[in-house]
Amino acid sequence: MAEFKSSVLTVPAGLSGSSSAVDGSSGAVALSGAVALSDESAATKMVVRSDTTQFGVTFGTSGSSDGAIVLGSRPDEWYLIGEVAAVEAASAKLDHSGFTTTVDHTHARAMLRVSGGSATSVLEKVCSIDFSDDMMPNGAVVSASVAKVTCDIARSDLGVVDDGDDGGDVDGGDVDGGDVDGGDDDDDGEQSYLLLCDRSFADYLFRALVDSANEFNNP
Repeated sequence: MAEFKSSVLTVPAGLSGSSSAVDGSSGAVALSGAVALSDESAATKMVVRSDTTQFGVTFGTSGSSDGAIVLGSRPDEWYLIGEVAAVEAASAKLDHSGFTTTVDHTHARAMLRVSGGSATSVLEKVCSIDFSDDMMPNGAVVSASVAKVTCDIARSDLGVVDDGDDGGDVDGGDVDGGDVDGGDDDDDGEQSYLLLCDRSFADYLFRALVDSANEFNNP
């Protein structure tokens, strides 16, 4: 049996139904186009804790700096996510006027992406958050239980038009090995969500999301 393989997951393709396609090189499982699940855990993830607002990003919002995604995950905590060079460039611009610390969480946290026209429906089956556009527009960041796993969730739509200004909504792109743009989006893209969780829960969470997605992908 073919398997989905990544740095943290080994998921049999059979879990996603006969219509699934497994791409081990990109770490993605495409489910008939309605929903795609991908493992982007290899992206560099730095946690910043500070009593000074960083990059103009406030709690519950997101932006970008030097190609890295900036997530306002807590009132005094931010995630910098992206390629190594992008995260290093962004961290060099941190405001150290107050008490500021950084910790590399690349190997401590897994990151999964749920994308597609039914992505919201898939998440609503395993999470009590209201994922409507009014409550969670592109760029919003929340913490919630997903299939009983505590996660940081960021809406990071794919393919939105970027006006080039830092500090706006996130244009997701491919975090692991691709471009991550940040400015305000001027056009709608494909709905997409990043889920960050403790690495030890990644395999279970992926399987739970595949199970939730089956309803929307079986012919």
